[in-house]
Amino acid sequence: MKSVENLDRFDRTATVAKNKGDLGGTINGTQGTKRQNYIFDHIFVTSDRIDTEYFTTLNNESKLNGRYLSDHMPVVADIVIY
Repeated sequence: MKSVENLDRFDRTATVAKNKGDLGGTINGTQGTKRQNYIFDHIFVTSDRIDTEYFTTLNNESKLNGRYLSDHMPVVADIVIY
């Protein structure tokens, strides 16, 4: 079985973006207090029809009682479809 990342048709926005922000890990530890380096969340595009202008991972530093509000960091891409 192939993953989406290994298909020739798709590209990760984090890789093809013209401008890049935070490219760090997208999950935090089981206790929800420390960001991990592992990249779990992605946005995929077909680069022949979509340009990625900007990509970033949002390090949601707003913590409730010392914990992240989610176990995943949001990923954001500014894309242009043509």
